[in-house]
Amino acid sequence: MKTLIIVKEREYAWIQDVIPFRHPLLAPVCNKPLLSYWIDFAIQCGSREIRLVSDGPTSELEKWFGNGNRWGVELTYAPIRETDKLEETLHKNSRFCLQSRLLVLQGYFFLHYDKGKDYKRFMQAVLPGDMLTCPTGRILIRDSASAVQSTPVAASPPLALVPLRSLNDFHQLSLQIL
Repeated sequence: MKTLIIVKEREYAWIQDVIPFRHPLLAPVCNKPLLSYWIDFAIQCGSREIRLVSDGPTSELEKWFGNGNRWGVELTYAPIRETDKLEETLHKNSRFCLQSRLLVLQGYFFLHYDKGKDYKRFMQAVLPGDMLTCPTGRILIRDSASAVQSTPVAASPPLALVPLRSLNDFHQLSLQIL
């Protein structure tokens, strides 16, 4: 399994007014950058290759997260245009997406999951398509043409998306986690 994280500047433009000197994916949730939660979840799902695609600068993220060595994964970065839709983004990253099941995280949200649950097995079995959506993003599964046919899963491990649209959303989320 591989993970493609798609984030466009317009999805988090509001937070740049609040923390103008820090990349919005470094916005802290309980003193941990938002992107760290996404990377942890991707690893929990069995991803060993993660790519962050964005229409904005990623140099600050590259300095902070590097190439993924600290997690034992390969973390890469790629540019997209603001106007690129999902299919265009997948096409531009087709070499990355081939020959593997693909977990796609798209938007700007917080992802609730339970580190004690088996997401890897669940992700291997869940059918392709949208898994979860919220007003500010979604999670979906894609399969390449050569992927093995999946079978439905009886019960999903705990998984929920929380939209992030304001500083209050971050504050409420941190209080809920604590």
